Amino acid sequence: MELAYRYAVQFTRPTIWVVCGVPASGKSTIAKKLAETLSVQVFRSDVIRKGLFSMQPDEKMDVPFEEGIYSKGASSLTYGKLLLLAQDEIEKGFSVILDATYGSQHQRNEVIRLAKDMDTNLMFVECICPEALIKERLVSREVTDPVSDARLRHFEQIKARFEPLNDVRDEMHIRVDTKRPLEESMEHILSQDYVLECLQTTDALKR
Repeated sequence: MELAYRYAVQFTRPTIWVVCGVPASGKSTIAKKLAETLSVQVFRSDVIRKGLFSMQPDEKMDVPFEEGIYSKGASSLTYGKLLLLAQDEIEKGFSVILDATYGSQHQRNEVIRLAKDMDTNLMFVECICPEALIKERLVSREVTDPVSDARLRHFEQIKARFEPLNDVRDEMHIRVDTKRPLEESMEHILSQDYVLECLQTTDALKR
């Protein structure tokens, strides 16, 4: 009976997926594929940010680092909106994917608090890849990805600002190297997620 209950909780508890990492690390590709695989909603911070300032997603902005709609205040509004959107999906009984850098411990603590308050599973999927590949992607995305405004000239500042995910517990943290083929990356994520969500469910049943 206890085992059956554990399985029931595991497959009925929604999950907040946080697909994170520095810009051009492959977040949006992973988040989109994950959304298609799981049939859940994905919210991309670049789109949400521009929407908050009455801009179209593909409307380009060329501003200095952390200025304009990328100022600290604007980023706080963006991440706050992501939390509200996630909460709305969870209240409907759905899982949700948040596609954003989540480069500060404070931002991550906020989503951890939401998951605890809403009694959901939580999975951080940290996208990583070699720095040289990130730089190549930053150059090419000026043509291929009009939604993101991160550029190669911002990279050193972005890297310096990004706080490692040392604050995220192992049972809610998956690292995926996006230089690998997408299908391999997805296989790694989903296999790891099954094990880690079992651990989270077991922990939830003890509370």
